[in-house]
Parts: sequence; C-alpha cells; structure tokens
Amino acid sequence: MPGPIGFSTLPARDTGGFLLRPETWTEDVAIHLAGEDGISLEDAHWQVIHYVRHFWLFIGRTPSVMDLCQGLGLNVRTLFRLFPGHPLRTVCRLAGLPPQKGLGYLGCGADF
Repeated sequence: MPGPIGFSTLPARDTGGFLLRPETWTEDVAIHLAGEDGISLEDAHWQVIHYVRHFWLFIGRTPSVMDLCQGLGLNVRTLFRLFPGHPLRTVCRLAGLPPQKGLGYLGCGADF
C-alpha cells in the first residue's frame, strides 16, 4: 500500500494493528497509524509515545496508567483526551509496541 509520508509499505501488523516487529517503528509509522485513528499527533502526544517507548525499552514492559501519569505529570483525564477510548492500548499501537495481555485497564491490550 503506498504511503503518503515517505515509505511505500507499512511494517507488518497483526489483526489488532500492532506492529509485529517493534524495531520497524518510526515516527512516520506513528503518524500514519494515528491518522487511522483520527488523531493528529502534537507535542503532548509525542511526549507520551516516547515515554512509553523508553519505559518499554529500559524496563521491559509498558507502564501502567499510574506509572505514565506520575512519570509525565499528567492526570488520567488528559491521557483520555489525548488518546480516547483505550489510551494505553492506543499509545502502545502508535509507539510500535506489542499489546500486553492480562493487565486490563492498567496496561496495554486492555479489553473491557
């Protein structure tokens, strides 16, 4: 599928839209994925996306909502305003990270 932002194909994704290989993530991929969700990425979005990526790379898991809000000084309402619906699930997808099962509301892959 031709991409309008400097790549000819998106990296391979699973049925939920998550990248199969996190190392294929780029900011251009995030912009494209956000567009699929109707989200226009601004500085506040990028701050969250990069925080989640760094947390995952250095800690080995995605942050909980509490980790994320405390780490960035956000409140939960702001997180939901930036990423409506399932904020961490959306952030993980946009950050090119796999969904984490079993964390419910507090982590990526929340299904409620």
